[in-house]
Amino acid sequence: MKKMLPVLALLSACGTVAPPAVWHSTPPLVATREKVLHEMAGMMAKNDFVIETRDDAGGLMTSKWMVMLRPQWREGKRYRCEMRLLMSGSAYVVQIMITREANDNAKKPLSGSDADWIDDGGDEERAWGMAKRIYWKVMGTGSDQ
Repeated sequence: MKKMLPVLALLSACGTVAPPAVWHSTPPLVATREKVLHEMAGMMAKNDFVIETRDDAGGLMTSKWMVMLRPQWREGKRYRCEMRLLMSGSAYVVQIMITREANDNAKKPLSGSDADWIDDGGDEERAWGMAKRIYWKVMGTGSDQ
């Protein structure tokens, strides 16, 4: 095992590939389409996402990129939230995905205009939490905390 430690250290220094972002769904929502769309937009705002495109007829919302630059290489991140409203029988289901990208520019990590964004997976915890809170708000089964 002692001989394996340098190899393991080298492999961990190479970095890992983040798993891709995935869609998270609410349980079925028995409410009006307008109510669900309202709560979707409210949840985006509550999580500091600014809506860039909104198609109520198609049930789609996409945020602008939320950029958070950091002085360390690949610690700067940006996030985009996408939501879609689907029919499930006589109810609605909201699907949420938050894509995360990391700034790969080691020379100028604090320059947004020089950022070199690479895929960094998704913010699964936040997406899942947003789906749960939309369910609670729509169905009236809890607080929006």
